[in-house]
Amino acid sequence: VGFEGERMISLMKVLCIVLQLGNLKFIPDPKDEEGAVISSQDELTKLSDLMGIEPSVIEKAITRRVLTARGVLIEAKLTAVESKDSCDALAKEIYAQVFELIVQSINAFTSPAEKGNDGFLNGKYSSISMLDLFGFESFKVNRFEQLCINYANERLQHRYVVD
Repeated sequence: VGFEGERMISLMKVLCIVLQLGNLKFIPDPKDEEGAVISSQDELTKLSDLMGIEPSVIEKAITRRVLTARGVLIEAKLTAVESKDSCDALAKEIYAQVFELIVQSINAFTSPAEKGNDGFLNGKYSSISMLDLFGFESFKVNRFEQLCINYANERLQHRYVVD
């Protein structure tokens, strides 16, 4: 839906970046036990090629946090676990932006030329919405809140699949 040529290539490239971010592995920095490094250098090189950014710039962005305190920039090293979390957060944000772009593109493609001020045309809504029910979570202890979330997801899925 509206993704052809260079736009489709760019979309696929961004999705490859999301997947490639998941291939990065982190270990404690052998030179500095407070920090972390990416141990999968071949995966980092592939990511670098996809993004068009030097590997050292990517590694620094994922394994460090920059804070501003009273106008002074402070760079803090992240542990291997924190670096993996940072990497995962980047992948999730990129994926969320791609998902939003696809939804907007579908809505624009399916939207009639003229709509009323309320977003409706002749009493009918003029867009398609998507429901993304991703998320298998594994906790050491499942609590009531998780049961409620899982139940809501199952009911939503049932509504879209069966109804």
